[in-house]
Amino acid sequence: MWNQDWWGFAAYWRPEWTIPAAGVAAAVVAFSAGRTVVRVLRRGKDNAPVNLLADPAIQGSLKDQRAAMRRAGNPVGVQMRDPEGQGNELTAWVVDRSVGGLSLHMDSPLEVGSVWNVRPRNAPETASWVAVEVRSCIMEGGTWKVGCKFVKTPTWNVLMLFG
Repeated sequence: MWNQDWWGFAAYWRPEWTIPAAGVAAAVVAFSAGRTVVRVLRRGKDNAPVNLLADPAIQGSLKDQRAAMRRAGNPVGVQMRDPEGQGNELTAWVVDRSVGGLSLHMDSPLEVGSVWNVRPRNAPETASWVAVEVRSCIMEGGTWKVGCKFVKTPTWNVLMLFG
């Protein structure tokens, strides 16, 4: 009896539908799994919905209070001097930057609120010095991490010299 049912099914079976049927089945499984993953990711730690389409570069982060997005990159060596030209020039490394300012690593601390002129070491002689105000200065891993804000935002070509 089983043999008879099997051959009846085989008479209606079309082998040319095997590949499309497998493709549709795989698509249904992939869609279901993706939908489940998105549902899980949309829930935050407190089980509140999270907007996955929110771009922190455009809307800002909840933790980050900066007005402009910062960019990390290869460290760029800079020269620093006080605006009056008194004292020795200092050296530092730009570790991240934005249109609002620079984050520098250096060997010695700077006074918060002081203003310095900064220029990349590999900049041409015609490149102008950029005035920055020291906003923070903390010891981090054996060096001083100095957060600086541009007194006046430099032009784009000067800004690109910092990396």
